[in-house]
Amino acid sequence: MAVNSYDKYLTWVWRTGFLGLLALLSWLALSPVSGEAWFPGQDKVMHAGAYVSLYVSGWFAFPGRIFRTSLFLGLLAYGIVIELLQYFSGYRMMEILDVVANTFGLILGCVVILIAQRSLKNPM
Repeated sequence: MAVNSYDKYLTWVWRTGFLGLLALLSWLALSPVSGEAWFPGQDKVMHAGAYVSLYVSGWFAFPGRIFRTSLFLGLLAYGIVIELLQYFSGYRMMEILDVVANTFGLILGCVVILIAQRSLKNPM
């Protein structure tokens, strides 16, 4: 496979993974909750982890400087819409702290990408 076709294939894999992750997280966010939390704050940790995963996979799925800002803002808007849908569902609760955890996850995702880029430019 030529490098160009390999890059296209890799982008397709990342896009498929990103969209699959987005679908899975949407389903989880809008499904009824069952069970107890294992530790206090578990919900917020899960929110942050999900949004780190979404940002990093989206960063690879849609390369380009312009898209990266759109990715951050789009995922932030997505999180707000999910919280509103939870409010109207009748069986989930809308929490502002979930939006804060989502935003923290997006910022952490940016930091992960920056650290990875610097590590790759200056390997030890």
